Amino acid sequence: MDAAVADAMSHLFGLFAKPQLSAVLLKRPPFGYVRSLVMAAMDATGVGDGLFDDLEAGRDQRTGKAPLGDAPPATLEVKARFLVKLLAFASFASGEPLDMVTSPSEVIAGVNPAATCTMLKVRIRTVTVRRKSANTSVRSVLLQRV
Repeated sequence: MDAAVADAMSHLFGLFAKPQLSAVLLKRPPFGYVRSLVMAAMDATGVGDGLFDDLEAGRDQRTGKAPLGDAPPATLEVKARFLVKLLAFASFASGEPLDMVTSPSEVIAGVNPAATCTMLKVRIRTVTVRRKSANTSVRSVLLQRV
């Protein structure tokens, strides 16, 4: 588990300033932390733009911007939609079948934190994917009506 956390941290380090990376949180990452990391990576790189709607991304639906402080609590349905899209996007963009590694319900429940860290690492690796491939991956996920 510590190796998965260290690996995820090495892929995330330097990509964004907030949220701060925390080995403690990555050992058993709550959904809000996972969402914050993914959205910070997306905002920093632009890779994956358009994948999540405002509710899934935790943004204010009127302004489209992140709210002050923490994002509003997400329902189980919103959490599941976010994670299904995230897993599908990372799988399409990386070519790695992440549905074999973890599932949205495992991430939400915190059952398999090492798999969650693996999913985060692969998602961050997709940042290095050419923009065209990432855009194709976003379209593929959205066409599936996840």
